[in-house]
Amino acid sequence: MIEIFILIHFCRKLGALCRSRGRKAGWFQFLLVIAWFGGEFFAALFATVICMITAGHTGPDTVMLEAPFVIVYISALLGAGLGAWSVFLLVKLLPNLKAEEEKAEDRTCSGCGEPLQRRATSCPSCGKMVTAE
Repeated sequence: MIEIFILIHFCRKLGALCRSRGRKAGWFQFLLVIAWFGGEFFAALFATVICMITAGHTGPDTVMLEAPFVIVYISALLGAGLGAWSVFLLVKLLPNLKAEEEKAEDRTCSGCGEPLQRRATSCPSCGKMVTAE
């Protein structure tokens, strides 16, 4: 139950991070939930397989004993954390759209003072060439 509250907290944090970088948060929050449960499932599966292999229960005719619950559960939590961390890393690695918008809005022509478009090479009013910044 506490995992759900942690996941909700992370979704709120990720939403704030996305909005601070000028992005919509919905799809990234959905990706966080998928990465959380996917990481949890695959890490638990991986830990179970490793526990079975190390215990010597690999043959099809041997009785499958349960893997140690603590090891599997801790591995699942680590996998969930790794999945959540990867989504936060993805959002942090994406370009900051707010900073680019602020840069684009601050560009003006040095000749006539007319605001310039983002990728303009010359001023539309006076024709003066714009240098790259």
